[in-house]
Amino acid sequence: MRFVRSCSAALSAETAQAMRAEFGAPVFSAYGMTEATHQVASTRDDRAVTTGLVGRSSGVEIRIVGEDGCPAAGDGGEVWLRGRTVVRGYLANPGATAQTFTDGWLHTGDLGSLSEAGELTLRGRIKELINRAGEKISPERVEAVLSSHPNVTEAAVYGVADPLYGETVAAAVVPASSAAPSVAELAQFCRERLAPFEVPASIHVADELPHTAKGSVDRRAVAERFRR
Repeated sequence: MRFVRSCSAALSAETAQAMRAEFGAPVFSAYGMTEATHQVASTRDDRAVTTGLVGRSSGVEIRIVGEDGCPAAGDGGEVWLRGRTVVRGYLANPGATAQTFTDGWLHTGDLGSLSEAGELTLRGRIKELINRAGEKISPERVEAVLSSHPNVTEAAVYGVADPLYGETVAAAVVPASSAAPSVAELAQFCRERLAPFEVPASIHVADELPHTAKGSVDRRAVAERFRR
């Protein structure tokens, strides 16, 4: 095997290390989408993986845009793409085209940031951000922390309605078969690594979590299961 390439869901450092050890091959993380081909950006070397890092552009222009429509590369914002491999619109759907494109730039709906070296880090889908009293929380960030617990194999984070804050953070985890951590232990683990407003207000333990056809955790299905 020459290399392993990960796409779709964010690749955690722990998973990358496990794959590297299992297959004895370098592990790369890439970013792509239907409207802009399968590879918009990719890491170029087998260094320590940072969750969400997908490397430099493979040819298209990448711009980070804030809520005001102005560039916001280092501060984080929506990822916009433009280039020869980016579609110009949606067939027979001018409304969707007008909503999704600006001067040839595709609004991806992904939240990210660009380093000074031009490396793109993805921080989640804008529509999936949890709005807790005005604080925007990335589910991916909280999931990465929970998944880094030695006795957690998988985690899903989602928002639940709250009368005081609007939304609060909730999580579901799949424990390792050897030793299941307690909810109190997981909450403390998060408090030591996250801002107070990011710590899940509730944590559920499950034998397994639902996945999408692409293999990533289906947050919507998880939320529906545990909101009942």
